Amino acid sequence: MSITSSTVLVENESVASRSRGKQLPMGVFFLVSRAEHARVWRRISHLEPYFESSLVAAFERTGIPVNHSHPYVSLGSFTHGKFLARIPLLLRAIRKCIQPVRTSEICYAFGLDLLIFLFLVKCGTGSRAKLVYEVADIHPSLSSTSIRGRIMRFVERVLIRRCCAVVLTSPAFRSGYFAKVQRFVDFRSVVIEHKVALPEAFRNEIQFRSPRKSVLVIGYLGEMRSPASFALLTKLAEAGRGSIAVHFHGRFISPIDSEESLRIIESSPYLTYHGPYRSPNDLKRIYTSFDMVWDAYCEGENARWQRTTRFSEACFFKRPLIYNPDTQDGRMAEQLGLGMAMSFDDPDSCIQNALTIDEERLRKWFENFEALPRDLVFYDREYDDLVGLIVDA
Repeated sequence: MSITSSTVLVENESVASRSRGKQLPMGVFFLVSRAEHARVWRRISHLEPYFESSLVAAFERTGIPVNHSHPYVSLGSFTHGKFLARIPLLLRAIRKCIQPVRTSEICYAFGLDLLIFLFLVKCGTGSRAKLVYEVADIHPSLSSTSIRGRIMRFVERVLIRRCCAVVLTSPAFRSGYFAKVQRFVDFRSVVIEHKVALPEAFRNEIQFRSPRKSVLVIGYLGEMRSPASFALLTKLAEAGRGSIAVHFHGRFISPIDSEESLRIIESSPYLTYHGPYRSPNDLKRIYTSFDMVWDAYCEGENARWQRTTRFSEACFFKRPLIYNPDTQDGRMAEQLGLGMAMSFDDPDSCIQNALTIDEERLRKWFENFEALPRDLVFYDREYDDLVGLIVDA
């Protein structure tokens, strides 16, 4: 099995330290649904130093560039949101995946569909590889009461029992989805959230600053897919009449109409689109240009359980949040005093509250970020615990 040599320009200190230690004589095969997604590469870059060899195979999204240098085997591309279009690609990918599944000691699936795929290939090849399943979001069908939903949950339970470890990116996936929807929590798991892979010294250098020229800059970044968020941010910027600016970083993704969104941004002096960015390389530059981060979203039941990358990045860079208190991010932000709550049911109130944000409130929120528990911002033993589950299985 070939060794990949992933290049991480800014590496987490604990991972750098671990990579100098003794590696386990095991090969791991990662199967990735989205080659462009920075989150999965952070996970892979943290885990690769533990093992003697690794190989990554990934699907791509049509029209979305892959802005990193990590080597991987391409399994083809499909249009974002077209879930069924992945089925022919999966069938064609079998040939490329047979050898890695047969020769690897560990097969790591990012998502349920890829776990199903790896399990079937494993059965077909007679492989004895251990399966690892990562849960980063819950597809709507899994929380549905329909026949399809019940079948999918049954399949998930069956396959989890055949996994040596399940990686949950939010603690609420266990206490919420698995406990209350699946009613199934008796499995080997570890919570590894979306924390920033930058040195702690970067965070220690960040000091409070007043809004530049009395203009409050709100940042919305990442995969921007919420039409309600875009509409409200546009109204907020217009209501501010120059006292509020909104900066967009990342990509507009369906159901947002990207062309219409860019047209609206270009026509407003208070809105700016900066294009895609690289994580973690560009994060410091981007977050230090904001005064607040937009973390309000309403993407169905998944928002009740999911802890977003945006939340963890805001905690690292000490940037106050505008949040929806009905989400997992919002409940944590409310508990710790990390910003301003809003509601899509009352957008006018949200706008009025935002217009009253002053330096005193910003400073208080900043001080609350300074007092956050260390384990909310930085990794501790999560990866050691995951590897322990794998080795002991």
